[in-house]
Amino acid sequence: MKIFKKFADSAKELGKVQCLAVCSMMLALRIVFGIVGNVSLGFLPEPVVKVVALIFIPVAVTGYLYGPICAALVAGLGDIFSYLLQPTAFGFNPGITACYVIEGLIYGICLYHTEMKFKDLILTKALSLGLCTLPLQSYILYVLFSASIPYHMILFLRAAVLIPFAVIEIFVLRMMHPLLERVKKLGKH
Repeated sequence: MKIFKKFADSAKELGKVQCLAVCSMMLALRIVFGIVGNVSLGFLPEPVVKVVALIFIPVAVTGYLYGPICAALVAGLGDIFSYLLQPTAFGFNPGITACYVIEGLIYGICLYHTEMKFKDLILTKALSLGLCTLPLQSYILYVLFSASIPYHMILFLRAAVLIPFAVIEIFVLRMMHPLLERVKKLGKH
């Protein structure tokens, strides 16, 4: 399916009440996971490597069910509201929010109107890590810390933790596929 068609179909989904209801629930989950789902690894600098353990689930589900526009909205608004409800010492950073929006777009582009096979999930995580999570977020953290930690060190630490975690994410999403298929079928009735 062409990427532009996925964007057009996703925009049409926003006009449906069921889509708005599900996206609202996914946004609420994203906010809660953004607040309580963070795992800091004590042996690594906290803001540099923080595994946001659960926020990928509502964004991926939204991307699979309703496409890139809806997933980007859930990802971006989820980050903003998570910060508003529980501000961090490092402050709000629109660059990080933009990375989440791009990740939502990637989930929607790669998973919308697919069967969510392993190849789809691997491509999604590879693009997400390769375009946003590792290079962009690492650079934003590098700038945020006024270059006190070298960029290559931030990138290495984040890659060492987030790449293995991506494997877990792929398996979690693949296990969720039968449930998501049932939800999709219910929505068509």
